Formats: sequence, structure tokens, C-alpha cells
Amino acid sequence: APSDLCRTSLPLIAKDIIVDPIQIAAAAQAGADCVVLIASILGSRLEDLMDAATLCGLEAAVEVHTPRETKFALANGATLLFVNQRDRLTGEIHRDQAAGIREMIPPNVVAA
Repeated sequence: APSDLCRTSLPLIAKDIIVDPIQIAAAAQAGADCVVLIASILGSRLEDLMDAATLCGLEAAVEVHTPRETKFALANGATLLFVNQRDRLTGEIHRDQAAGIREMIPPNVVAA
């Protein structure tokens, strides 16, 4: 359990590159409220890791970069999206990308 020195009323987000349910359990044990799951890295494992987060009592924020990833995340049940405009391969920022993705997000999904 987290020490009293680390306790806060603010939400804690584990921004590790999560690829295994054991990392989600460790984040929960460390006091996290949310884990970031990167759609482009996880692919077909995304839904299972979202389920693991739920089982651990955590929110799953799914990081997306493109409209295709957004569609995939939504189809797999994501309700919290983190839209990253930075291309992971080149580092280039696509400033207009978030605006295009915004149009795809239904009202019951939170996006940042």
C-alpha cells in the first residue's frame, strides 16, 4: 500500500507503457486510479487489458493517435480516450488531428 507521505486526493494516473495485466495490478497496488493503454501498441489485447483495469478497480484511459485507432478503441468499449497528436514514430505533431477525431467521439465517451 502507498505510504501516507504519497497519499493525495488528486487522481493518480499510471503512464507506464502497459502491456501485461500484472502491470495493471501493480499500478492499483501502488494507488493509481487510472492506467493509460496505448491502442497502437496493444492492438487485439486492448479489450482484455481494459477488462483487467476494471477488475482492479481502475479507469482505463485509451491513448489514440489516429481516427483508425479511435474507431478501434471505441469498438472495443473504451469510454475514456486520451488523444495524442504526436506521431510515436516520427515525433511530429499533427495539430489538426484532434479536431478530426473529436467528431468521431460519442457523447457518452470522455476525451482529453
